[in-house]
Amino acid sequence: MKHIKRAAALVLAVMLSLCLSLTAFAASGDVQKTGTLTVTGSGLWIPGEGENAGIGKKVTAIRMFTARITEGDNGTDDFDSYTLDKEWKSFFTDASRFSKVKQAGGITSETVTADNIADSELSDAVVAYIKTLTKGNDDSELAALAHDAQKWARQNAADLNSLSRTEPAASANNQTDVTMGVATFENLTAGYYLVYPEGGSTGSNNRATDAIFANVPKTGAKTDVKIKSIFPTVDKTVSTANDNNYADNGSAQVGDTVTFKLTAKVPDMTDYNTYKFVFHDTLSNGLAFDANSVKVTVAGAEVDKDTAYTVVEPSGASKELTVTFKDLKTVTGADTGAEIVVTYTAKITKDAVKDNPAKNTVYLEYSNDPSSDGTGKSNPDVSKVYTYQIDIDKFAVTDQNTHKQLAGATFELRATADGTAIELVKETTQDNTLVYHIKGADETEATPVTEVTTPDTGKITIKGLKVGTYYLVETKAPSGYNKLTKPVTIVITPDATDFSKFTYLCQNVLLFIVALHGIVDVGDTPHLTVHFAGAPSAVRIDFINRDGLLHRSRDFVAAPRSACGGIFI
Repeated sequence: MKHIKRAAALVLAVMLSLCLSLTAFAASGDVQKTGTLTVTGSGLWIPGEGENAGIGKKVTAIRMFTARITEGDNGTDDFDSYTLDKEWKSFFTDASRFSKVKQAGGITSETVTADNIADSELSDAVVAYIKTLTKGNDDSELAALAHDAQKWARQNAADLNSLSRTEPAASANNQTDVTMGVATFENLTAGYYLVYPEGGSTGSNNRATDAIFANVPKTGAKTDVKIKSIFPTVDKTVSTANDNNYADNGSAQVGDTVTFKLTAKVPDMTDYNTYKFVFHDTLSNGLAFDANSVKVTVAGAEVDKDTAYTVVEPSGASKELTVTFKDLKTVTGADTGAEIVVTYTAKITKDAVKDNPAKNTVYLEYSNDPSSDGTGKSNPDVSKVYTYQIDIDKFAVTDQNTHKQLAGATFELRATADGTAIELVKETTQDNTLVYHIKGADETEATPVTEVTTPDTGKITIKGLKVGTYYLVETKAPSGYNKLTKPVTIVITPDATDFSKFTYLCQNVLLFIVALHGIVDVGDTPHLTVHFAGAPSAVRIDFINRDGLLHRSRDFVAAPRSACGGIFI
């Protein structure tokens, strides 16, 4: 912030150097020129894609002085002076600063008051006053003036409309910082401008504004200024084990309860009498909200719902949860930069297997104009809870090039090798595959099963599983075949950076060779690992026969998320 203030002071000093040598206006040569002002800044553009397209923050430029320019005989334009726009007279004649303006302008007469000072005399005195603020290394008074001017301008916006321009910032594609935004003001009357972004900026306790001054030059020239604004943001994370370990994404099973956490920081509310601050959180169809679980803390201390905030629960077709502070300024501990945390729980339902992953999208709504009820919006943040599936493909190889799908193989899926079978609910058959999902606590009318039997296609899909270890136990083999003597151990592990990608590690898979001489039991493979990244992949299985010799299977294509248990070669 320091270097930004100094840059503003430098711009102002340049302006002042141009107007120190005041000359009489030449009636025939005085012309009005226009120029371009470009404002860039980190935070002015919030990236986004699709339905969450990027958001450009508003930037306002209000003329304070009009530049008078003389058109020279040789075709050049020269700045002669700056004249204070009359709309700003009440700002500089306010009791809090008029005495300073008089002193800087050398006005000693007690008869000159805020009520009777001539416009030209006030204009010259204000120029001199601003000049004094640019001297030395201490630019705190200049920053304070910009802050006060911004606050005054917001309160008197109706009277300044003819002098102000507001532009939404667009993405500055040429910037390495993707959060950089740019607002371009064209055809501005040459002069001296107050520039500031929309409200809601966050920062240290002593940073109340991002307002700066800018000098818009003559025709054909361009002024570039930079401001730094950090607007409210929200971060959403999830704990699937309810152990206070939160991450952007997680994995859970149908019926599990997960905890979501929304984290934001208290904005700078210095210029506001009241402050609106709302969390808008939309749950997916695969999440059932717990109405009694909402908890809100500010600066680490829990705040009372009845006095501090209200909650609107998801209901019916609306899946939106809103947590609204009645007035953030009145909340104990709500100092600039203090952390605001909202937590709640939700249960994974059977719909999660349809809307996989179960997405939660949250954004903030916050006050952005101290003089009105206007609000700004943060970029949404998304947290995802994934469920996974096991695809069973039971077949026997009849020769090197063909295989036969096997019906009549019955399996149980267990969480432990010797445990009870997991209850499953049958869905409709999809693509000649029997489909089941883990029974959810909300499926009170469903008739669960603990065993599944392969159809003629040999294919079964089990959905709604979380990351972890499972045991596929064959309880009945197809006619003419031996059943697996050990459970197939299936370990589901997501990619560390992308939960949509995962790995199955299958152990204790009993393989068979179907040959002309019958079925040959070749024992247990040590392990089988299959990586899936959304596209089919060629798989080759190596195993050691009981004769101690290495045998290698044919290559075959495994479909994404294909199970590695019960494969017959």
